[in-house]
Amino acid sequence: MPIKRYKPEQIVTTLRQIEVSVANGKATPQACKEAEITMQTFYLWRKEYGGLKMDQAKRLKELEKENGKLKRSEVSWDGKPLPARRDGMFVDLTLASRRRSDHLWGDSEQEISSPETSAPI
Repeated sequence: MPIKRYKPEQIVTTLRQIEVSVANGKATPQACKEAEITMQTFYLWRKEYGGLKMDQAKRLKELEKENGKLKRSEVSWDGKPLPARRDGMFVDLTLASRRRSDHLWGDSEQEISSPETSAPI
């Protein structure tokens, strides 16, 4: 059976329908069965959309979608573009590249001894 995706407006309507049924004396499992959702889905939706109106629920989903787009954006906080990885995510490599260059060029905390100072003549 394919998974049915509900829009925020449908979720709020279904939650209100179940609340009315429960207020009229039906048990919560029976009301959920009539609405064709599971108890787990009902409690999950109630937790997320509990006191929201339809327009508020729609706005919540729009903000979540926008937030996801911003998280996947190609620009870091300082405005510089981030290098892309194969999986589509972006990584800030400034610290890693700095450590690599320190290691390669000997700029780390250890001093490089010169041959004149190491052996007395």
